[in-house]
Amino acid sequence: MSTLWFHFTAAFAALRPKETGPMSLREYLNNNSAVATILAVVLLVVALGAIVWQNSGGPGGRSLDAFYLDLNTGELFVDRGAQLTPFDRGTGERTYADGGRGSAVRAVVLTCGDPADVRAGMTVAELESVGAFVAYVQRLSPRARDAQQRQADGETLTDQEQMMLMDGGFLISDPAGETWIPEMSEAAQNLIASAYRECGNGERPLFVRP
Repeated sequence: MSTLWFHFTAAFAALRPKETGPMSLREYLNNNSAVATILAVVLLVVALGAIVWQNSGGPGGRSLDAFYLDLNTGELFVDRGAQLTPFDRGTGERTYADGGRGSAVRAVVLTCGDPADVRAGMTVAELESVGAFVAYVQRLSPRARDAQQRQADGETLTDQEQMMLMDGGFLISDPAGETWIPEMSEAAQNLIASAYRECGNGERPLFVRP
């Protein structure tokens, strides 16, 4: 993760003009919408790497917590970051056009308010009441989920399977979870960039962790 964060901060440093003088990251992004869009795409790559890192158990094999959304109930909840999505949460059946099954999917939560106001158990509407929202939800394709499960069980994946996980294995959608697109596609980048919209006060939203 430190390497991923280095690439993100390096990208910001390279894009930011030296003559701007002292300025916070949020202030700079508020004044430079084009750069903010580029960094939103960079964050997509960082998020993908973080998910793969968490699925491997994090540092020392520890599993980190993450936000998930139950698409059947619209409820936000917290579970181990190593969970392979989608998975069943006992709230009813949920199937996808590609054959995937399970109502629980990973949720990326942003807020224009105080991150401390975001709590597990909130619905999408309740998140909005505190200035927060689910930017997008994410799951694995059935093939990618099977490959990650086999990897978690100690099996060595082929180079082709590794490439599949990095390019097209992850799918994202808006919080409705009806239409899913490859996370590395241009359409996905546009979805993420639009979610990283300005707040009512002109500032950019903050990423929320459990």
